[in-house]
Amino acid sequence: MMDPAAENERLRSIGAFIWAARERVLATAGQLADDSPERVIECRLRGASMAGAIPAGSRIRIALASGPYQVGDVVAFMDDAQVVVHRIAHMSGRRDAQGNALIITRGDAMIVPDAPIENRAVLGRLSAMASGTDWRAIGGQHWLPRRERLLGFVLLAATAVTLRLHAPLAQRLARWLQATDSSYSWARSLLY
Repeated sequence: MMDPAAENERLRSIGAFIWAARERVLATAGQLADDSPERVIECRLRGASMAGAIPAGSRIRIALASGPYQVGDVVAFMDDAQVVVHRIAHMSGRRDAQGNALIITRGDAMIVPDAPIENRAVLGRLSAMASGTDWRAIGGQHWLPRRERLLGFVLLAATAVTLRLHAPLAQRLARWLQATDSSYSWARSLLY
């Protein structure tokens, strides 16, 4: 029988190895979705983009599934080589060149939406979180102050309209907005 502390360290090391590369995350998620009766993976949230609903440093459980998803769901998805946890802000009827549905997500504490992603990039919906020892459901959406909410709506609408017209352009627009965001300094100068 392995010491519980050693077992926890072993599981953390395995988890760190899996989460370090996109291919390993997707392969593991695919295997669990096919073979695991629970179909749930657990990890720790690092950022504060979902502050209010999910405190930074919380442990989260991701219920692996291929959908269907709806606006308001908090999902984990692959963005390049990292796993991101944000809320679905817009579901587009538009599909990319390969026929994949496109969605736009955004962190509750963020003004700028994420670049549109394919539905297949979503690992699954968050099923629970724990900031201490007790697991509980994900909290409701945290609302920003009115001016920031209005700017966030305008930026989301611009990204969604651009997505309807040309998906690659919408992705470039969202990535440019994120790159220029720089801790909201430009947004705050517009708002205050």
